Amino acid sequence: MLNSRWQVATLVMITILVICVGSYKIGLEDWGNSAIAASSEKVKVGVYNNPPKVFMDDTGEAKGFFPELLSEIIEKGNWTLEYVSCHWRECLKQVEAGKLDLMLDVAASPEREERFAFNQEIRLLIATVLGSAITIIILVRKQNKRLRKELEKRQQIENDLRNSEEELKRLIQNVPGGLLRYVIEKDGSHKIPYRSPVVNDIWEFSNNESVDAFWECLHPDDVMEMRESVIESAQSLQPWSQEWRIITPSGKMKWLQATGNPQKEEDGTVFFYTIIIDVTEKKFLEKALQESQEQLQNLTNAIPGAVYQHQVNPEGEEKILFMSEGIKNLFGISPQEMMDNPEVRWKVMSPEARSRIQLSASYSLTTLSPWRDEFEIHLENGENKWIKGEAIPEKMDDGSVVFNGIITDITAQKWQESLLITQQEILEDLAKGKELPKILTELMRLIEQQSQGLTSSFLIVQDGYLYNEGESNLPLGYQEQTNGFFIQEGVGSCGTAVTCGELVISKEIATDPLWEGIKEIPLHYNLQACWSMPILSSTEEVLGTFAVYADTPRSPSFSELHLMEIASKLAKLAIEQKQQEEALQKQAEQEKLLGKVTQEIRQSLDLEAVLNTTVQEVREFLRVDRVIVYNLTENTGKVIAEAVEASWQSLHRKTINDPCLQNIESGNIFSANYPHVIFDVDLDSIAPCSAEMLRGYEVRANLVLPIFQDNEKWGFLIAQQCSAPRQWQQEEVKFLEDLSKQVGIAIQQAQLYQETQNELLKREELATQLRHKAMHDGLTQLPNRSLLMDRLQHTFQRYHRYNMAESSQFALLFLDLNGFKLINDTLGHDAGDQLLIIVADRLRDCLRAMDTVSRLGGDEFVVVLEGITGEKDAIEIANRIQEAFAVPTYICGQKVHPSTSIGIVMAHPDYVYPEEMLRDADIAMYEAKKNNLKYAVFRSSMQTIVAEQLQLENDLREALEKQQLVLYYQPIVDLRSKKIKGLEALMRWKHPDHGIIQPDDFLPIAEKADLLEKMESWGLKEACSQFQAWQKEFRFLKQAAIHFNISLNYFHQNNVVQDVKQILEDFSWTNHSLKLEITEMILMDQEEMAQAILGELEALGVGICLDDFGIGYSSLSYLSQFPIHDLKINNSLIMDLDQGEIGKKNRQIVKAIGNLCNSLKVRAIAEGVETQDQSLILNFYGYDTGQGNYYCHPLPAEKMTAFLKELPADFGC
Repeated sequence: MLNSRWQVATLVMITILVICVGSYKIGLEDWGNSAIAASSEKVKVGVYNNPPKVFMDDTGEAKGFFPELLSEIIEKGNWTLEYVSCHWRECLKQVEAGKLDLMLDVAASPEREERFAFNQEIRLLIATVLGSAITIIILVRKQNKRLRKELEKRQQIENDLRNSEEELKRLIQNVPGGLLRYVIEKDGSHKIPYRSPVVNDIWEFSNNESVDAFWECLHPDDVMEMRESVIESAQSLQPWSQEWRIITPSGKMKWLQATGNPQKEEDGTVFFYTIIIDVTEKKFLEKALQESQEQLQNLTNAIPGAVYQHQVNPEGEEKILFMSEGIKNLFGISPQEMMDNPEVRWKVMSPEARSRIQLSASYSLTTLSPWRDEFEIHLENGENKWIKGEAIPEKMDDGSVVFNGIITDITAQKWQESLLITQQEILEDLAKGKELPKILTELMRLIEQQSQGLTSSFLIVQDGYLYNEGESNLPLGYQEQTNGFFIQEGVGSCGTAVTCGELVISKEIATDPLWEGIKEIPLHYNLQACWSMPILSSTEEVLGTFAVYADTPRSPSFSELHLMEIASKLAKLAIEQKQQEEALQKQAEQEKLLGKVTQEIRQSLDLEAVLNTTVQEVREFLRVDRVIVYNLTENTGKVIAEAVEASWQSLHRKTINDPCLQNIESGNIFSANYPHVIFDVDLDSIAPCSAEMLRGYEVRANLVLPIFQDNEKWGFLIAQQCSAPRQWQQEEVKFLEDLSKQVGIAIQQAQLYQETQNELLKREELATQLRHKAMHDGLTQLPNRSLLMDRLQHTFQRYHRYNMAESSQFALLFLDLNGFKLINDTLGHDAGDQLLIIVADRLRDCLRAMDTVSRLGGDEFVVVLEGITGEKDAIEIANRIQEAFAVPTYICGQKVHPSTSIGIVMAHPDYVYPEEMLRDADIAMYEAKKNNLKYAVFRSSMQTIVAEQLQLENDLREALEKQQLVLYYQPIVDLRSKKIKGLEALMRWKHPDHGIIQPDDFLPIAEKADLLEKMESWGLKEACSQFQAWQKEFRFLKQAAIHFNISLNYFHQNNVVQDVKQILEDFSWTNHSLKLEITEMILMDQEEMAQAILGELEALGVGICLDDFGIGYSSLSYLSQFPIHDLKINNSLIMDLDQGEIGKKNRQIVKAIGNLCNSLKVRAIAEGVETQDQSLILNFYGYDTGQGNYYCHPLPAEKMTAFLKELPADFGC
């Protein structure tokens, strides 16, 4: 069966009417003679019933045109006629073999008469035979010539027929599908009289299956539709075409497609010549194509923007071949509308944009180069968007050009670019130190310009209230009513944002519960919505809030929220910068005041005068209403000094009795041994009895600092705010805490002066304390090294005395704190001291009464465990210690997780001296630390560590003898002129095997081996000698100085001043040609001694440079307390100056330090300058000098000489 896309092959079958007579092996004449001779014989005639040649009826009798004709002839010839029934081909074989005399080829019928109407010769022959034949001999004679011609003609026809059959076979084999003849009889029965082999292959049939088998293979869902289509086509005789599914005997499902033309015979029979094609693969491909197209559509719809195909033919006509759904979101135009009318896209663009796009597209069309453009569109809803278009042109075979492209919305990007410019301008304002209100005003204008109907304000948190900052566009009446708003959770958007620390959105003030009771205020000024974003500091503290008001009830858009977030972050930088500047200024003022009070205290023994002066200056400095000194007795106390603002009642000389004083658990303010802070008496959680007492004295905020005398609580230094609550700042608490210590000293001095009669007793007590201090650590009160070694010696002797019995078994635990230096450097040495005290307390709690815990020094502790049974017990106690350490603690307001590494060594007969056990415990501890273990038990293999350390120590001693220590020099330069202001001498170890070793790797070993002072003494003399030689050779170094670092030990040795004096005499230096660099540790260790030594050095003309400023404690008071000429900024503050966000905080710190140094006339030197940007930033901040690899790497003397020679001769300082 063929469909409409296939040409229908019409097979024309021509039937030729002949009479097949005699045998193919004899001629007509022979046949005629035989017939005459056999005129009285029986004539055998072959008949068959092979459609369409039918010569018999249903009963098997010969019937038809030629049998009737033959009967007439036989009657005239006196023959006997016998019909033999056989198959057509069998009949031919019998005629050929001579078994049959005649064979009828075609039977006559009305239908066939019509078919033979075209052959008048045959019809005439038939008429002649019927009309004139008398005998078979006459017939034969008359037709002899005719039959010969007919026979020849028949042979030709048979040859043609065979050729046609071969062509038909080839045609059937090459038809794309199977051929089938389907018949519907007049009684309604169906049959398939013919089907080609391809049909059988499709159905997986042989050639014997009935028509029912075909229908049984139909897919159940297609049976009804299939039957209806066949019946309908048979009835209407309209061409039939159908697709359906079959399930073959093997279980395969196939899709088939067929077409055919129905024909109806006179008796009502309808037959179809049909071509059937297996389209299963095609169906699968169509399905895959459809799925692929759906995926493509989904993909293009998911792309942020619109994907399109735009065709331009050679005549310039445009056509949009494809447009994804994204165009609707971009242009507000549907894809179909865009494809139907490409011109519609221009209606959302300005004429200028259209002209520019057409020009760029024309260039791309001509050159086939990629097209890119950015343009603005204006939608009907008033929205404006920025669009980016990109496309790749492709030349088609027909001469047209197809653009494959994508268009995207870049409005946010454009907006972000504009925002970045504004941000940069604000950051530049911050760097220039622009005032906070002006910066905040710029930020408010930023969001107000981006969106219509918005106004904003910045509110800063201060003492529990919110205050306006900057010039807000809010109505003045609203600003006046809300300025100084008391912060409460659940009251207003801003108050709630501050208390919860999160964004609060009130999209409709009139109905929002947060505004209940106060909503009339904003609504009166047509403020319908409020969105408040808290401004969080770097430590997550709420600094204030950024409030945006809308004149219609609504929520903020994503871009508005994003803009608020950016504005809040910039505001945070500005506020923190101001706070840092204020904090630095306040810190300097605090330290100045503390120094003044300290000096007065130490110079006077008049306690009352000292205290009165102190409280007055503190009140004025802190701007509080009242400051008192309160002397505590058993159950009460008295105010012995007071400074009070005139409008508040005086408490001087009054006895104050806290009702809670008898009950410590009730939370009275005088029971704690640490600062007691109350921000608001009415809101803070304090004991009712104490709150009532404070209210009675008109106190709203209270800050209590204990005063100790000889570690005993003597009383309190108290600051009070009476007019309003107050948020006490941490630096204020620290200031009063330091001051309370000085007051304690003053009280102690006064009492010592007043109680001279008890001098002998006190001396005896002092002697006891000294003896205790001699055997105990002054900070933790644990046994020190001396007491430890004494007890360890006794334990060691007992162990050997009892022959190492189990009862005398003991172990040493060597503990070293992890990260202790980091805590010292970041939180300060006071914090480190607090941590050591906490560690000591936890160790006491972990151990038994028989055990000894001692502080060996620094952050090292040793535990002696007695009465244990073996290593298992020692490990168990080590684990117990680790568990105690795992509990975090708070120091200086910071959460600290202390940890330790433990080395364990068990007593063993091989140990002769206690020091050996201590050494091995130390080795085990370092093994634990190195491998990040909680503890390690000593094993003999660990002794290689000791050997390595001893080897390095021996090598270092040999290095001193063989002059393996060398000095490298690095210039200190003027940042503007790049001229040399000085050289710093840096020590290196030129090891014969390991090469150059840096100071960090050998100075600790030198200190431990007591070689450091000797090395520094040599280095100082060598540096000065080399520098004097350079000064003689290079004139521009006359005003420069040589810098040399000295350690704590060398500084405090008795002959340091003598060494320096001798050097100055040797080199005849009177100016500041020599500058000694010291660290803050030297100043903190023994302040009075440091003051004296530095005074002597200054008198000699030696400059003092404070090194590594900016790490650790970094007290600004040293700059005024000690004779400091130069201050070196640690490279940790310099290295990130040019690193964007990372360096912002450091830039502000460096700037503030530089300003402070300028005001104090101390030269600031930036250390560790590595890049040009860092140098430019420092120069911008007013720094004169710097040092670092950017200018010159450290060089040995000979290379430094070559470097100096390359400089101009007039390269003066």
